[in-house]
Amino acid sequence: MNPNLSHGLRNNNPLNIRKSATQWQGEIKGNDPSFCTFRDVFWGCRAAIKNLITHINQDKHRLIRTTIEREISRWAPSIENVTSEYIRWVCDYIKLPPTTIIKPNDKNLICMLLHAMARYENGLNAEVHFYWFERAYEMLHSTCTVDAADPNAQ
Repeated sequence: MNPNLSHGLRNNNPLNIRKSATQWQGEIKGNDPSFCTFRDVFWGCRAAIKNLITHINQDKHRLIRTTIEREISRWAPSIENVTSEYIRWVCDYIKLPPTTIIKPNDKNLICMLLHAMARYENGLNAEVHFYWFERAYEMLHSTCTVDAADPNAQ
């Protein structure tokens, strides 16, 4: 494990998903007490995509539209982040306004958004690749990704 990497990249968790009762597919036991650790970066990106799509669907049931601003505010609350700067940086990077609505089947927007968020989360000079999110999106929508160790995992 490269100690020079951010903890998100060391954990194969580029969006820094916190440990919770949710057992993600591809999640493994790690040494980080607060954040999930994944088998490889694609599983970490897949969990982030699944988490985002879950947020969109929860909002839809409450008749709320999920925007970039709403999602980043949920992902990076102001009690632990400068959320307004995070939103500004991501929107500048992807060249979309914060009011852009995210739809669960918009692969390109989901991958662009999470790629930008991962760059922000891990440091702007961190090596974070867009194709990680494209591949993870395909993994999520493929029927051959069920984790044999735990078929109930998210």
